[in-house]
Amino acid sequence: AGLCISPVTTLLSRVKVQQQLTGQSFVATARSIGSLASLFTGLAMTALFESTRGGYMLAYCLLKQALTPSGSAKGEPPLWARTAAGAGANVVTWCVVYPIDVVRNVQVAHAAAHPAGQAPGWLACVRALLRED
Repeated sequence: AGLCISPVTTLLSRVKVQQQLTGQSFVATARSIGSLASLFTGLAMTALFESTRGGYMLAYCLLKQALTPSGSAKGEPPLWARTAAGAGANVVTWCVVYPIDVVRNVQVAHAAAHPAGQAPGWLACVRALLRED
């Protein structure tokens, strides 16, 4: 499902970042972006970002199973195990998703500063971020 909505979220993310940089209204920002191709800047990173959503449930199920005491009723882990599994799954997911989100936002922000078609790719953004730190 995440991959199916990636084109839409890419468009919205591009307009959102441009709007944050310029302070214009949504409609004015969408009109000022220019080419249709530049609206899809960051599509690969957005698709990767959206495809990681299933990782939360995988991590949650694995952690819940690992934390459930052996004497618990079948299928009914205690509240503390479900809570800890949810918290742990969030930490695992954000450790994977946050770097992807940072690269995606940097790529979209760079697209706002470059003419259409000349924005750096995701790999160039990763290199730039690594040089900064």
